[in-house]
Amino acid sequence: MTLATERTTDHFHYGGIDCWVLKKNVGGASARRLAELVELHFHESGSPLVLDLREVPIIDSEGAHYLEFARRRHAGLQVVGKPRDYATLPASIRATLDILRPSESLESALSLRSRAALRRNWHQKRRHNRIPVNIPVDVFCDGRSAVATLRDISLGGVRLGRVSSPVVRELEGSPSFPQLTIAGMDQDPLGLEITRSLNTSEIVTRPVYVLPGNSGVGGQFAPVPRGSDYAPPA
Repeated sequence: MTLATERTTDHFHYGGIDCWVLKKNVGGASARRLAELVELHFHESGSPLVLDLREVPIIDSEGAHYLEFARRRHAGLQVVGKPRDYATLPASIRATLDILRPSESLESALSLRSRAALRRNWHQKRRHNRIPVNIPVDVFCDGRSAVATLRDISLGGVRLGRVSSPVVRELEGSPSFPQLTIAGMDQDPLGLEITRSLNTSEIVTRPVYVLPGNSGVGGQFAPVPRGSDYAPPA
């Protein structure tokens, strides 16, 4: 993307899916610029594209028209949410935005697109799609801490990439996997959605398997019950 778009849009990648989190009003010249960038994206890469509108203050009639045109033109385009001031927009603009059939969440939009763009290679019977990510996080386990990278994420769990040896030794040397606490997921829009759904920024996770050669750890989220005396590590 150009420097001009970096000031108004954050870009994220989830496997074969691109996500643009729009920050500014979509109207007039900015709407035309966005329309050009969307066309360029599908002309050059053709990968599915998710536009997150939830941080956009206002969309005018021209912006709504361009978005509706792009949604009809490109089957790989998905919209998430509505602008912050949606309720104050004229009825005609709200009606046009409703035609976009926006997803309520980034997770649901990515899961919808992932049916064609992504493939699940592990544990095919999972309830939720695992979506590829690349999020640096901190991992805590029985007083030990390590840095790691999330390789995929869903509403129910995660797969951590290579974790530093102290934590893995703790996992491999235990007859039953001790719980992990993962912090830092909220630095990514999808991770932020999931931490908010669990009402915590530090998520307790139950490891399910350690991949050979310490190439990854798969885990299921284990939210702490309300009223628990659990305290996240400092």
